[in-house]
Amino acid sequence: KPNTSFVSNVDAALGRRNLSKSDKVFLICRSGDRSAKAVNVLAGHGYTNVWSVYDGFEGDLSKEGRRSVNGWKNSDLPWSYKLDRSKFLMEFAPAN
Repeated sequence: KPNTSFVSNVDAALGRRNLSKSDKVFLICRSGDRSAKAVNVLAGHGYTNVWSVYDGFEGDLSKEGRRSVNGWKNSDLPWSYKLDRSKFLMEFAPAN
């Protein structure tokens, strides 16, 4: 179900950090599909420097049905289960 408050939530989160629609915004989801769609939504609302992490965090499914093919985690990029939430701009499901 699309989050009808997605753009206004992002606007508010940026405002709290004195950022604007021209500042860099990076989005990530599990496979990269939802974050890519969310980038398009934000771009349609005037965001000019918004990016999706290609292949997402876990990436595509393997033939065995596991997310072990690509993505941030499977590319040996830094990650941890211990998250510093103070570095997050916001957390919520994006608009589809």
